[in-house]
Amino acid sequence: MSCQVRPAKVSIRSVIDKLKGIIVKHRGSQAAILIRNLNPVITGWANFHRHACSKKTFYQLDRILWRNIWNWARRRHNNLGYRKIVSLLFMSIGNRKWQFFGKFADGKTILLRMFGNFHIKRHRLINGYANPFDPYWDYYFVNRLRYKYVN
Repeated sequence: MSCQVRPAKVSIRSVIDKLKGIIVKHRGSQAAILIRNLNPVITGWANFHRHACSKKTFYQLDRILWRNIWNWARRRHNNLGYRKIVSLLFMSIGNRKWQFFGKFADGKTILLRMFGNFHIKRHRLINGYANPFDPYWDYYFVNRLRYKYVN
């Protein structure tokens, strides 16, 4: 069974342009401020499209975003080598070796959210015969609500 609902190309292009615009706008900013402005856009777009077949799209957007972040970092620290840039702006978390992070003046660390970390949540269709006003179907609707809040 193939999934036919995917994020539209126009929507993908618009989020890429929006992320690029934020990165360009914050060329001279600290990494923490850049991340603070990128995270709401990433979260909102991923939550909106998590009900579609978007995992492949999420990983493509992660690659595009990472390339833009890397170019931002190289531009910001153009007198440093790539190893020094990596040690300043990227950390290892679990098996992820290239987690972009920033530190605020008070010492708090903020991580860049990744599209691929959002879980796809499928919409379950209601049984066509189910009637919420028929007591026979009460057990069905209770279990359906329980499933909704577990996943």
